Amino acid sequence: MSRRPVFPVPWFYAVIRMDPLAMVTDLGLDDTETLAEVEMFNPKKYLVYVNLPIGNTLRPEDRKKGLLADMVIPIFPNTQCSSATRPSIRPTPDFPFPNCFHWIDSITDVRVRRPACGFTDDSRAIRLESPQHHATRRTFKQDYVRMDEVLDNEGEEEPVVTRPPAMVPAWALRDPIIRKACCAFDPSQFLRAPRDPVRALTPALDRDSSSSVPLDTSSLPVCQPGDEKPANCVESEKSGELTTAADIFSWNIFGWDPDPTFPLIPLVDLWCELDEHLTAEDIPSPMEWFEEEKRIIS
Repeated sequence: MSRRPVFPVPWFYAVIRMDPLAMVTDLGLDDTETLAEVEMFNPKKYLVYVNLPIGNTLRPEDRKKGLLADMVIPIFPNTQCSSATRPSIRPTPDFPFPNCFHWIDSITDVRVRRPACGFTDDSRAIRLESPQHHATRRTFKQDYVRMDEVLDNEGEEEPVVTRPPAMVPAWALRDPIIRKACCAFDPSQFLRAPRDPVRALTPALDRDSSSSVPLDTSSLPVCQPGDEKPANCVESEKSGELTTAADIFSWNIFGWDPDPTFPLIPLVDLWCELDEHLTAEDIPSPMEWFEEEKRIIS
């Protein structure tokens, strides 16, 4: 009995195409005007690596964002721009197109529609083995350093962001402008004051319940609900428990709460048979994909 995975194997190349009609229908936007506009959308098929759109040209230069045209990685048999420090990556099995590149800072998020058969057929999937996948990350790590250097010399001056780095999502830190704008991390700004200073001052009590250390807390300030709490305050009994399990889960630290922006993520059909859906000449630019993203959201 053969077993088929529900999802494709990791680190694979695929062809995707957005389905704008299904997206607006799911949002309840089925009025005549919207449907007429969707009919004129005409989405293209794009070559991607996982969630990274692939181009068949060098990356458009944008020095204001620190981007240079050679910040790409050729996919063998393409060797343009390859060097000892920027070798072409070699997919398994052989890649069908001779002119393709991974672009730096080319990333998207999509929702993949499950095929009618119930699984994605990845029997012909072209993928990167683990060493090759990590080689792309090492190469782009060098380019991120170059991007910062270009921004230092030619980038636009950005206002300083004073919010704590913890509020900046990890994916956003790929953008060198965001990295430069983020303030330096100061752990003392984000440490929560202990709810009970007595327990904080007597850690031995946590390890040995029979211990008894008399402490005088009468001099510590008492905080009332709504007051700004100094680090050494003792919460009044009226303030209640602030770190119950319900409170912790309300922070959505596991990301289980529904995301209201989820329907805005492009819904796509996906195929692993690259040469059945694209040719080397008609691979669209990743920039066209990003324009489609903007158009469907607007």
